Amino acid sequence: MPEGLRKLFLEQYVETDGKFVEKRLPKVQEPIRTENATVVPDLNPEINWTPYRAMNVGADEVALKELNRTEQRYYQILKARPELVWIGVKTMRFRIAANTHYTPDFQSLDKDGIMTQYDSKGGFTREDSQLKMKLVARMFPFFQWVKAELNLATRNKAESLKETVFKA
Repeated sequence: MPEGLRKLFLEQYVETDGKFVEKRLPKVQEPIRTENATVVPDLNPEINWTPYRAMNVGADEVALKELNRTEQRYYQILKARPELVWIGVKTMRFRIAANTHYTPDFQSLDKDGIMTQYDSKGGFTREDSQLKMKLVARMFPFFQWVKAELNLATRNKAESLKETVFKA
């Protein structure tokens, strides 16, 4: 048995009478309840635990600076939708095959608990991008997949938005 694995094993089990028995772990404290929030006591001071929101502070702001104009405009459209509870910017990456990944532009969670992945395009979609979107929609059918074609306003034509939902 590798030394690291042996160490982990011996932390959880003790040998008695030639048999390994699980160590009795200390009783977990009940959370301390206050008027507004539940605070979980720090059981192990060696672990530097930070909540998910605290770890990703500023992540969306950094991602927003890297978006092109079409993606920025579509982000504003998504933010204006009242049914969306959460919107993420390039927070998920899907592995399709070896050295082939797909990262949707936006993710959202609506009030019904449906997670949707959005990819915004400016009118023209390359063939490999189109194939990746169809393939990833089949591989991960528990998400809703939307391709948004957004043509920004120019002098001659108004802004237009076409959303296509991919079915698995």
